[in-house]
Amino acid sequence: MVTRIFLHHKPERVLYQSKPANRPWRLCALYPHLKDSYWLSVNYGMVEQARESGIQLQVFDAGGYDNYALQLEQLRQCADWEADAILLGAVSHDKINDRLPELVGDIPVLGLVNEVSQQNIAARVGVPWSEMGHNVGQFLAKRSEHQSLKVLLLPGPKNRGGTSLIEKSFNQEIANHNIQVVDIGWG
Repeated sequence: MVTRIFLHHKPERVLYQSKPANRPWRLCALYPHLKDSYWLSVNYGMVEQARESGIQLQVFDAGGYDNYALQLEQLRQCADWEADAILLGAVSHDKINDRLPELVGDIPVLGLVNEVSQQNIAARVGVPWSEMGHNVGQFLAKRSEHQSLKVLLLPGPKNRGGTSLIEKSFNQEIANHNIQVVDIGWG
């Protein structure tokens, strides 16, 4: 049996018109990869918004979550280009952060989507990974009041982005409920 989860709110149409940038900003966007529709859509939005606003945007693709050294080099390239800010979709939530001061100096770094340590980050725009796990776990816990459930958990790439947070919060919510996780599909 497949259970669908629906959000209980009505979508609304929002008309948005970009405003031109107040100066010629130079931004770098670093992504862990551009291999799936999620990161491709993030990139599409960035490129379109930069184009509409008159912002210079350099995009870097690390080619995968294992390419830590390449993303460090990309950060150096952003600093050499004298970017005004760096939008960092990190390949690791903890490794890169300690290296930011030496790599980019005082250039503000904004964590983008993937979980990243708050140290050395000016701000973070992202997904509430823990909340995602809690919400799915709560939904299934409620369903398990009347029946036992066997589930397959598909949190994403192992130990990447926010997947460990999804798994942890999901397991907290289903603890002490009639739910058996038969497998975890990492990918």
